[in-house]
Amino acid sequence: MSRKLDDLFLTRARQRGLLSASQVQALQDEIGERNEPDLGAHELAVEKGWVGVEAALALLDARPEDTVADLAARIEDEDEDAQALEPESTGRTADTERFQAVHDVEIELRSGLGEPATVEVIDRIPVTNDHQVDIDLLHEAPAAERYAQEELDHPIEGGRRWEVNLGAGGRKKIELRYQVVLRARDELMGGNRRD
Repeated sequence: MSRKLDDLFLTRARQRGLLSASQVQALQDEIGERNEPDLGAHELAVEKGWVGVEAALALLDARPEDTVADLAARIEDEDEDAQALEPESTGRTADTERFQAVHDVEIELRSGLGEPATVEVIDRIPVTNDHQVDIDLLHEAPAAERYAQEELDHPIEGGRRWEVNLGAGGRKKIELRYQVVLRARDELMGGNRRD
């Protein structure tokens, strides 16, 4: 795997707050230890569940038809310039410029019970039918299962469900991060009930 490609991915993930400094270091260490030439930092971050597939590709400005070899070749062709992976600048308009908004959700659970309890938590990430808007799940901890609410005969999309075991008087936190990517000329209005 291209060292330059790994460096670009890790730098962008760190700058955008998708990976902590300790996660970046852990990825670099594990890549060195595993000594697998085809293993990239972006693949390892996805494997660990720290970054979603879509987010990893977005950090590398990958086009749908790109392979890892294509990305590595593009960056190797350019001399150390990280801008080599930027989409072609010809023909860029307000329709092709993209805007990203990253949303973090933390749900803190506290038990006031004197005995262990299991808590079911259900939440949603936004969904859209607009092909100009992408919504990507970047991170969740602990991992959730998809939830469609079918038992209520009113199915939903984007549902996430956790079963959390709390000890007597225990505390746990659920973390969820997603990004909304849309054309720069568009804007998000309303819908964010958490602010």
